[in-house]
Amino acid sequence: AQAMVTEKVEGLPLNLWIEQNGAIEQDLAFDWFKQLITSANALHEQGFLHRDIKPDNIIVTGNRHLVLIDFGTICRIDPRRSTNSQIKQGIETYPVAGTYGYMPPEQSEGRPEPASDYFAIARTIIHALTTTHPSDLEQQPDSSIEWRSQAPQVSELFAEFLDRLATPNHLYRPANASKIIEYVDDLPTRITADQ
Repeated sequence: AQAMVTEKVEGLPLNLWIEQNGAIEQDLAFDWFKQLITSANALHEQGFLHRDIKPDNIIVTGNRHLVLIDFGTICRIDPRRSTNSQIKQGIETYPVAGTYGYMPPEQSEGRPEPASDYFAIARTIIHALTTTHPSDLEQQPDSSIEWRSQAPQVSELFAEFLDRLATPNHLYRPANASKIIEYVDDLPTRITADQ
């Protein structure tokens, strides 16, 4: 039997932290992004999906460390549905859980996968960069969001990467956590070289 261990975390929910502190800089976005991907991946390696990653479910501690909370919506990863592949017919769907603006289309159809959590992380970072809830940003015809004009502190390369993770089509999303982290670790060097 598996159990989730909970403990009291001192800090402020990220949504309130954003209200009090405003938009984050790109360097902090890199750091927070890596922390969230690492946390989600640790959960995935245990065979679970979070399904409700959003600023309300993240605590910012005194040293600006992020702690993912609220595991009330977790579900087991269905091994018959491999990440970033076409959904196979006949696979059972899950009851829908998540929050509008942070929940990708496949999850709202009851078919979450690890890349669904990565979508939510990208949308969360976009919220922290713009101070705007994703559902309040301009929606494009393909259900993506226009946010870059509200985040001038973000480089083109990082913006493109966040857009790729937050694309509504799960087939175009990167799904390997270690490769995602490796890419973000290399971004500062690539951005400098690109300028």
